[in-house]
Amino acid sequence: MILKRFLPILSIICSLTLLVSPFAAAEILFHSSRTGNHEIYTMNDDGSRIRRLTDNPMADVDPRWSPDGKNIVFGRHPMYTGPVLLDLLTSNIFIMDADGRHERQLTDTPAYNRRAAWHPDGNRIAFSIYEADQTYIAVMNLQTGEVQRLMNNPESWLSGSPDWSPNGRRIVFEHSDEFGRNIWTMNADGKHDKRRSPPNKDIDVLILRYRPRWSPDGVHILYPEPEYKRLPHKFELVESRLIIQNVLTGSREIHTLPKGLLVSNVCWMAAGRDILFSAADRSVNRINVIYRYPLDTRELIPLTDPRDSYYVSDWRPGNLYVSPKGKLTGLWGGIKQME
Repeated sequence: MILKRFLPILSIICSLTLLVSPFAAAEILFHSSRTGNHEIYTMNDDGSRIRRLTDNPMADVDPRWSPDGKNIVFGRHPMYTGPVLLDLLTSNIFIMDADGRHERQLTDTPAYNRRAAWHPDGNRIAFSIYEADQTYIAVMNLQTGEVQRLMNNPESWLSGSPDWSPNGRRIVFEHSDEFGRNIWTMNADGKHDKRRSPPNKDIDVLILRYRPRWSPDGVHILYPEPEYKRLPHKFELVESRLIIQNVLTGSREIHTLPKGLLVSNVCWMAAGRDILFSAADRSVNRINVIYRYPLDTRELIPLTDPRDSYYVSDWRPGNLYVSPKGKLTGLWGGIKQME
């Protein structure tokens, strides 16, 4: 009889215990071709509870949460099934509520507008524009719709992927220069641009750096760095690395990945000591899996189904997040220790 009287209270206590579970509110934002078309999804950061946010015949890609978590900015372009001339590529920037409702189109041009990133104040976005054989880094004021072009690269379309520093004063981006594709920074007004990654002067080696992300503390920049050997009529992937570069000193923390693994996207998680990245084992196929990677242990933890491609874009902790060391398993495989 006494037990029955306390059952409702015990039920409430159990529910609250589950609610405040350390990872209950931590989420990953990504796009995936798991339904045949690229759509935007969220999932818990152990790979569970996948939720679809978009359903469109075009490809929805590269989503990013707003600083307050209420909105998502993303790119939308036609589904291309084969090679397309660069001048024919089109893409526009959209914004929607965090639950996928109330889509609004931000750009409406025949150019290739892509990879938008929020300013920390939530009132501006930076993105790249490919138009008429040139690439621009641009900033849009979301209140007025005004677009300011900060810099352009007339020699290549491979400049882009901007990301703001946490204080909003600088932008990091990938940029093609005389030493290949490198990581650069500039002030928020487009002035004082500077190459951050070291130049590659070996003509027999191709090194690419791309998709940079500023660390939460503003001191480091994270980016992939695959290295290729030049062979007759092709390039052979020799090694793939993740680089964490100190903006103040230029020193680089190098994380060498298993042979054949090619990274497509990266982002920070937790307190800046864990990262997420998407990568495909090119020795097997081109399917991208999302991995969690604790920097201290250098363990690869697969989070997504290896039968479809998943591309990570963003992570958020939620109000209840803490980072216990014990939670290091994923739904799609055990931990793989790095050598």
